[in-house]
Amino acid sequence: MKLLQHSKRSLYSPLVALLTALLLSTTHAAKTHPAIPSSPPELMRAEPATLDPKLVVYPYDPDYTYPILTQTGRLTHLEFEEDETIIGIYLADPKSWHRKTAVTRRDFFIQPKLAGLANTATIITNKRRYELMLKQNADQYYQRVSWQHHESDPLDGFTPETTNNAENNAKLPKKPSPARLSEMAPSNPSHQTSTQLPFNLERANFDYTVKGKAPFKPLAVFDDGRFTWLKMPATQEIPAIFMLAQDGAVELANFMVQGDYFVIRQMLEHGALLKLGKDEVRIYHNQRRACSFWGCSTGTQINHLWEH
Repeated sequence: MKLLQHSKRSLYSPLVALLTALLLSTTHAAKTHPAIPSSPPELMRAEPATLDPKLVVYPYDPDYTYPILTQTGRLTHLEFEEDETIIGIYLADPKSWHRKTAVTRRDFFIQPKLAGLANTATIITNKRRYELMLKQNADQYYQRVSWQHHESDPLDGFTPETTNNAENNAKLPKKPSPARLSEMAPSNPSHQTSTQLPFNLERANFDYTVKGKAPFKPLAVFDDGRFTWLKMPATQEIPAIFMLAQDGAVELANFMVQGDYFVIRQMLEHGALLKLGKDEVRIYHNQRRACSFWGCSTGTQINHLWEH
Protein backbone atom coordinates (compact mmCIF):
# COMPACT_ATOMS: atom_id res chain seq x y z
CA MET A 1 0.00 0.00 0.00
CA LYS A 2 2.78 2.44 0.89
CA LEU A 3 4.52 1.50 -2.34
CA LEU A 4 1.36 2.40 -4.35
CA GLN A 5 1.03 5.80 -2.64
CA HIS A 6 4.69 6.54 -3.30
CA SER A 7 4.22 5.68 -6.98
CA LYS A 8 1.30 8.13 -7.28
CA ARG A 9 3.26 10.96 -5.65
CA SER A 10 6.20 10.32 -7.94
CA LEU A 11 3.84 10.50 -10.94
CA TYR A 12 1.97 13.73 -9.95
CA SER A 13 4.94 15.80 -8.83
CA PRO A 14 6.47 16.35 -12.32
CA LEU A 15 3.03 17.14 -13.73
CA VAL A 16 2.32 19.80 -11.06
CA ALA A 17 5.76 21.28 -11.58
CA LEU A 18 5.17 21.49 -15.33
CA LEU A 19 1.78 23.21 -14.96
CA THR A 20 3.23 25.71 -12.45
CA ALA A 21 6.07 26.57 -14.83
CA LEU A 22 3.65 27.15 -17.69
CA LEU A 23 1.46 29.39 -15.53
CA LEU A 24 4.39 31.49 -14.37
CA SER A 25 5.74 31.88 -17.90
CA THR A 26 2.31 33.00 -19.17
CA THR A 27 2.02 35.59 -16.38
CA HIS A 28 5.51 36.92 -17.13
CA ALA A 29 4.74 37.19 -20.83
CA ALA A 30 1.53 39.11 -20.12
CA LYS A 31 3.45 41.62 -17.99
CA THR A 32 6.29 42.13 -20.45
CA HIS A 33 4.08 42.08 -23.55
CA PRO A 34 0.69 43.55 -22.58
CA ALA A 35 -2.18 43.21 -25.02
CA ILE A 36 -2.45 46.06 -27.47
CA PRO A 37 -5.81 47.79 -27.05
CA SER A 38 -7.95 47.61 -30.15
CA SER A 39 -7.91 50.89 -32.07
CA PRO A 40 -10.94 52.40 -33.78
CA PRO A 41 -11.67 50.76 -37.11
CA GLU A 42 -9.67 52.32 -39.89
CA LEU A 43 -12.92 52.74 -41.75
CA MET A 44 -14.35 55.22 -39.21
CA ARG A 45 -11.40 57.58 -38.90
CA ALA A 46 -11.69 61.14 -40.18
CA GLU A 47 -9.68 61.35 -43.37
CA PRO A 48 -7.98 64.77 -43.68
CA ALA A 49 -7.68 66.57 -46.99
CA THR A 50 -4.26 66.45 -48.63
CA LEU A 51 -3.61 70.19 -48.43
CA ASP A 52 -5.51 71.04 -45.24
CA PRO A 53 -5.91 68.65 -42.27
CA LYS A 54 -8.73 70.81 -40.87
CA LEU A 55 -10.98 69.59 -43.70
CA VAL A 56 -11.98 66.00 -42.96
CA VAL A 57 -14.23 63.34 -44.46
CA TYR A 58 -15.93 60.56 -42.49
CA PRO A 59 -17.37 57.37 -43.97
CA TYR A 60 -21.06 57.28 -43.14
CA ASP A 61 -22.45 54.79 -40.64
CA PRO A 62 -25.81 55.40 -38.88
CA ASP A 63 -24.62 53.44 -35.83
CA TYR A 64 -21.47 55.50 -35.19
CA THR A 65 -21.14 58.66 -33.12
CA TYR A 66 -18.79 61.03 -34.95
CA PRO A 67 -16.30 63.07 -32.89
CA ILE A 68 -16.37 66.68 -34.12
CA LEU A 69 -13.40 68.72 -32.85
CA THR A 70 -14.22 72.38 -32.21
CA GLN A 71 -12.62 75.50 -30.73
CA THR A 72 -13.94 78.81 -29.42
CA GLY A 73 -13.65 81.55 -32.00
CA ARG A 74 -13.55 78.94 -34.79
CA LEU A 75 -16.48 78.00 -36.98
CA THR A 76 -17.00 74.34 -37.83
CA HIS A 77 -18.88 73.65 -41.05
CA LEU A 78 -20.90 70.44 -41.45
CA GLU A 79 -21.53 69.78 -45.12
CA PHE A 80 -24.09 67.30 -46.44
CA GLU A 81 -24.87 65.99 -49.93
CA GLU A 82 -26.30 68.29 -52.60
CA ASP A 83 -29.69 66.53 -52.54
CA GLU A 84 -29.75 66.33 -48.73
CA THR A 85 -31.86 68.81 -46.76
CA ILE A 86 -31.58 69.42 -43.01
CA ILE A 87 -34.92 68.79 -41.32
CA GLY A 88 -34.12 68.92 -37.61
CA ILE A 89 -31.14 69.70 -35.36
CA TYR A 90 -31.19 68.45 -31.77
CA LEU A 91 -28.57 69.64 -29.26
CA ALA A 92 -28.27 68.49 -25.65
CA ASP A 93 -27.22 72.04 -24.64
CA PRO A 94 -28.36 74.41 -27.41
CA LYS A 95 -27.85 77.62 -25.40
CA SER A 96 -24.08 77.19 -25.13
CA TRP A 97 -23.39 76.95 -28.86
CA HIS A 98 -23.60 79.39 -31.77
CA ARG A 99 -25.27 77.66 -34.71
CA LYS A 100 -26.75 78.50 -38.09
CA THR A 101 -28.21 76.66 -41.05
CA ALA A 102 -27.36 78.01 -44.50
CA VAL A 103 -30.07 78.99 -46.96
CA THR A 104 -29.12 75.93 -49.00
CA ARG A 105 -30.39 73.75 -46.12
CA ARG A 106 -27.45 71.38 -46.66
CA ASP A 107 -24.82 73.29 -44.65
CA PHE A 108 -24.73 73.71 -40.87
CA PHE A 109 -22.29 75.86 -38.88
CA ILE A 110 -21.53 75.51 -35.17
CA GLN A 111 -19.17 77.09 -32.65
CA PRO A 112 -18.88 76.79 -28.83
CA LYS A 113 -19.57 79.98 -26.88
CA LEU A 114 -17.21 79.12 -24.00
CA ALA A 115 -14.05 77.06 -23.58
CA GLY A 116 -14.27 73.51 -22.30
CA LEU A 117 -17.75 72.78 -23.62
CA ALA A 118 -18.87 69.41 -24.91
CA ASN A 119 -22.20 68.51 -26.44
CA THR A 120 -24.06 65.74 -28.16
CA ALA A 121 -26.13 66.39 -31.26
CA THR A 122 -28.36 64.57 -33.70
CA ILE A 123 -28.97 65.98 -37.17
CA ILE A 124 -31.84 64.59 -39.19
CA THR A 125 -31.98 65.16 -42.92
CA ASN A 126 -34.42 64.00 -45.55
CA LYS A 127 -32.12 61.02 -46.18
CA ARG A 128 -30.14 60.16 -43.05
CA ARG A 129 -29.51 60.65 -39.35
CA TYR A 130 -26.14 61.74 -37.97
CA GLU A 131 -25.05 61.22 -34.36
CA LEU A 132 -22.36 63.69 -33.26
CA MET A 133 -20.13 64.26 -30.24
CA LEU A 134 -19.06 67.91 -30.25
CA LYS A 135 -15.95 68.44 -28.17
CA GLN A 136 -13.22 71.03 -27.91
CA ASN A 137 -9.58 70.34 -28.63
CA ALA A 138 -6.87 72.89 -27.86
CA ASP A 139 -4.49 71.56 -30.52
CA GLN A 140 -6.81 70.79 -33.41
CA TYR A 141 -10.26 71.59 -34.74
CA TYR A 142 -12.26 70.63 -37.81
CA GLN A 143 -13.12 73.55 -40.05
CA ARG A 144 -15.22 71.41 -42.36
CA VAL A 145 -16.68 67.93 -41.91
CA SER A 146 -18.34 65.99 -44.70
CA TRP A 147 -19.32 62.36 -45.21
CA GLN A 148 -18.57 59.77 -47.85
CA HIS A 149 -21.60 57.73 -48.88
CA HIS A 150 -22.17 54.56 -50.83
CA GLU A 151 -25.21 53.35 -52.72
CA SER A 152 -25.68 50.60 -50.13
CA ASP A 153 -26.00 53.10 -47.25
CA PRO A 154 -29.30 52.76 -45.39
CA LEU A 155 -31.58 55.77 -45.78
CA ASP A 156 -33.18 56.31 -42.38
CA GLY A 157 -33.78 60.06 -42.40
CA PHE A 158 -37.07 61.89 -42.69
CA THR A 159 -38.94 60.22 -45.57
CA PRO A 160 -42.74 60.23 -45.41
CA GLU A 161 -44.38 56.92 -46.11
CA THR A 162 -46.60 56.34 -49.12
CA THR A 163 -49.32 53.81 -49.77
CA ASN A 164 -49.37 51.34 -52.65
CA ASN A 165 -52.36 53.03 -54.27
CA ALA A 166 -51.26 54.57 -57.59
CA GLU A 167 -53.34 57.61 -56.66
CA ASN A 168 -51.31 58.16 -53.50
CA ASN A 169 -47.76 59.43 -53.80
CA ALA A 170 -45.28 61.65 -52.00
CA LYS A 171 -46.17 64.71 -54.10
CA LEU A 172 -49.41 66.46 -53.42
CA PRO A 173 -51.63 67.38 -56.37
CA LYS A 174 -50.50 70.42 -58.34
CA LYS A 175 -54.05 71.74 -58.63
CA PRO A 176 -56.05 72.48 -55.49
CA SER A 177 -58.95 70.24 -54.67
CA PRO A 178 -62.36 71.88 -55.21
CA ALA A 179 -63.44 70.72 -51.74
CA ARG A 180 -63.52 73.57 -49.24
CA LEU A 181 -63.29 73.39 -45.48
CA SER A 182 -67.09 73.60 -45.23
CA GLU A 183 -67.31 70.48 -47.33
CA MET A 184 -65.24 68.66 -44.73
CA ALA A 185 -67.72 69.38 -41.94
CA PRO A 186 -69.46 66.38 -40.37
CA SER A 187 -72.84 67.66 -41.68
CA ASN A 188 -71.69 67.05 -45.26
CA PRO A 189 -70.21 63.52 -45.25
CA SER A 190 -71.28 62.91 -48.85
CA HIS A 191 -68.70 65.36 -50.21
CA GLN A 192 -65.54 63.33 -50.70
CA THR A 193 -62.27 64.29 -52.33
CA SER A 194 -60.19 62.12 -54.64
CA THR A 195 -59.08 60.10 -51.59
CA GLN A 196 -61.71 57.69 -50.29
CA LEU A 197 -61.65 57.96 -46.51
CA PRO A 198 -61.63 54.57 -44.77
CA PHE A 199 -64.12 55.65 -42.09
CA ASN A 200 -67.38 57.51 -41.61
CA LEU A 201 -66.66 61.24 -41.63
CA GLU A 202 -69.65 61.86 -39.33
CA ARG A 203 -67.73 60.18 -36.52
CA ALA A 204 -64.54 62.22 -37.03
CA ASN A 205 -63.36 64.66 -34.39
CA PHE A 206 -62.71 68.16 -35.79
CA ASP A 207 -61.93 69.78 -32.42
CA TYR A 208 -58.51 71.20 -33.36
CA THR A 209 -57.03 74.70 -33.61
CA VAL A 210 -54.54 75.56 -36.36
CA LYS A 211 -52.16 78.53 -35.91
CA GLY A 212 -49.86 79.92 -38.62
CA LYS A 213 -49.84 81.41 -42.10
CA ALA A 214 -47.42 79.17 -43.98
CA PRO A 215 -48.31 77.96 -47.49
CA PHE A 216 -48.63 74.43 -46.12
CA LYS A 217 -51.23 75.33 -43.48
CA PRO A 218 -53.77 72.46 -43.41
CA LEU A 219 -57.26 73.20 -44.71
CA ALA A 220 -58.76 70.87 -42.12
CA VAL A 221 -57.58 68.72 -39.20
CA PHE A 222 -59.52 65.82 -37.72
CA ASP A 223 -58.98 62.35 -36.25
CA ASP A 224 -60.74 59.02 -36.58
CA GLY A 225 -59.94 57.79 -33.07
CA ARG A 226 -56.66 56.22 -34.23
CA PHE A 227 -54.92 58.49 -36.72
CA THR A 228 -54.82 62.26 -37.23
CA TRP A 229 -55.70 63.52 -40.72
CA LEU A 230 -54.44 66.79 -42.20
CA LYS A 231 -56.10 67.93 -45.44
CA MET A 232 -53.35 69.84 -47.23
CA PRO A 233 -53.46 72.62 -49.83
CA ALA A 234 -51.72 72.30 -53.16
CA THR A 235 -47.98 72.58 -52.47
CA GLN A 236 -44.85 71.03 -53.91
CA GLU A 237 -42.83 71.11 -50.67
CA ILE A 238 -43.51 68.74 -47.81
CA PRO A 239 -42.77 70.16 -44.35
CA ALA A 240 -41.41 68.14 -41.45
CA ILE A 241 -44.05 67.13 -38.91
CA PHE A 242 -43.18 66.95 -35.23
CA MET A 243 -45.29 65.68 -32.36
CA LEU A 244 -45.55 68.53 -29.86
CA ALA A 245 -45.66 67.83 -26.12
CA GLN A 246 -47.10 70.26 -23.60
CA ASP A 247 -43.63 71.05 -22.20
CA GLY A 248 -42.31 71.99 -25.65
CA ALA A 249 -40.50 68.74 -26.40
CA VAL A 250 -40.78 67.57 -30.00
CA GLU A 251 -40.40 64.24 -31.79
CA LEU A 252 -40.55 63.42 -35.47
CA ALA A 253 -43.99 62.14 -36.40
CA ASN A 254 -44.53 58.96 -38.35
CA PHE A 255 -46.90 59.89 -41.17
CA MET A 256 -47.84 58.91 -44.68
CA VAL A 257 -49.07 60.88 -47.67
CA GLN A 258 -52.43 59.62 -48.89
CA GLY A 259 -53.86 61.63 -51.78
CA ASP A 260 -54.20 65.21 -50.54
CA TYR A 261 -53.95 64.21 -46.88
CA PHE A 262 -51.09 63.85 -44.44
CA VAL A 263 -52.01 60.97 -42.12
CA ILE A 264 -50.17 61.03 -38.78
CA ARG A 265 -50.26 57.47 -37.55
CA GLN A 266 -51.32 58.30 -34.01
CA MET A 267 -53.45 60.70 -32.02
CA LEU A 268 -52.06 64.09 -30.98
CA GLU A 269 -51.62 64.04 -27.22
CA HIS A 270 -51.06 67.80 -27.24
CA GLY A 271 -50.41 69.08 -30.75
CA ALA A 272 -48.17 69.04 -33.78
CA LEU A 273 -45.62 71.34 -35.38
CA LEU A 274 -45.27 71.59 -39.17
CA LYS A 275 -41.99 73.24 -40.13
CA LEU A 276 -40.14 74.04 -43.34
CA GLY A 277 -37.29 76.53 -43.02
CA LYS A 278 -38.56 79.57 -41.12
CA ASP A 279 -42.22 78.80 -41.86
CA GLU A 280 -44.17 76.86 -39.29
CA VAL A 281 -47.72 75.90 -38.41
CA ARG A 282 -48.90 74.63 -35.03
CA ILE A 283 -51.88 72.39 -34.45
CA TYR A 284 -53.47 72.08 -31.02
CA HIS A 285 -55.84 69.43 -29.74
CA ASN A 286 -58.62 71.50 -28.12
CA GLN A 287 -59.51 68.78 -25.63
CA ARG A 288 -56.08 68.88 -24.00
CA ARG A 289 -55.10 71.07 -21.05
CA ALA A 290 -53.26 73.72 -23.11
CA CYS A 291 -56.56 74.76 -24.70
CA SER A 292 -59.51 76.34 -22.94
CA PHE A 293 -62.45 78.65 -23.57
CA TRP A 294 -59.99 81.52 -24.10
CA GLY A 295 -58.02 79.68 -26.79
CA CYS A 296 -54.78 77.69 -27.01
CA SER A 297 -51.31 78.62 -25.87
CA THR A 298 -49.16 79.53 -28.88
CA GLY A 299 -46.06 80.67 -27.05
CA THR A 300 -44.77 77.25 -26.00
CA GLN A 301 -40.99 77.16 -26.25
CA ILE A 302 -39.80 74.35 -28.51
CA ASN A 303 -37.02 72.42 -26.78
CA HIS A 304 -34.02 70.76 -28.48
CA LEU A 305 -35.04 71.89 -31.97
CA TRP A 306 -33.24 74.62 -33.80
CA GLU A 307 -34.07 75.65 -37.32
CA HIS A 308 -32.83 78.65 -39.31
